[in-house]
Amino acid sequence: MRALVRNGPMNASQVAAALGVTTAAISAMASRLEAGGYAWREIDPIDRRRILLHPSPTGAQQAFGLFDDLYRASVELGAQIPEQDLRRLMQVLQRYRALLGRRHEIDVRAVRSIVESPAVHLAEG
Repeated sequence: MRALVRNGPMNASQVAAALGVTTAAISAMASRLEAGGYAWREIDPIDRRRILLHPSPTGAQQAFGLFDDLYRASVELGAQIPEQDLRRLMQVLQRYRALLGRRHEIDVRAVRSIVESPAVHLAEG
């Protein structure tokens, strides 16, 4: 649902790609969403061979409403933690985020070195 709300109407292939599933799975899912009032389908006005899936207002509310309780609980938990502990937690999280960023850079460089290596180009030719 969040993909539909963010991206607007999508066809089955687009939804499948966004979710990493098959288009057959999307067909069944679309039927359930439509039956529950969370989405609706229409023929694509540009390409009448395709069907577009639209989020309904109820579907959009459900997609983002899932996090309302989590947000409220997080705020309540944060209110119970002393300020000094919250500052320390933020420091740890910032360090962890930096570590993940460095790890991502290392992974990207490793993939580039493999892709750009002469052995890969020889194997292609």
